[in-house]
Amino acid sequence: MSRRLRTPLIASLLAAACVGAGGGALLYSAFGSSNTKTVVHQVTVRDTQPASSATPLSVNAIYRNTYKGVVEITITSTSSVPGFGGSQSSQAEGSGFVYDSNGDVVTNQHVVDGAN
Repeated sequence: MSRRLRTPLIASLLAAACVGAGGGALLYSAFGSSNTKTVVHQVTVRDTQPASSATPLSVNAIYRNTYKGVVEITITSTSSVPGFGGSQSSQAEGSGFVYDSNGDVVTNQHVVDGAN
């Protein structure tokens, strides 16, 4: 193959690959399965405090004002081991904070993802 013929051929193959990848991404975004669930709770907060104050707080003062609301979360997940007929248990840790008087906790999705 001559050098002249190879350059347009490579450019054509590259363009076709880009168009194919773009089409695949479009189809996935349009028809891809989504098993996510977003939960939104409206919470009325009583005894609110201002978001800022005239004097800055020290690290110690911030800790004293907030330490009772911070929680450590330990997640245990169990998954089956293919081919062995058994299961494997794993643990993960994360953090969160209590946001209401019912003891409900706010944390990130990746902390509890896959937990049962």
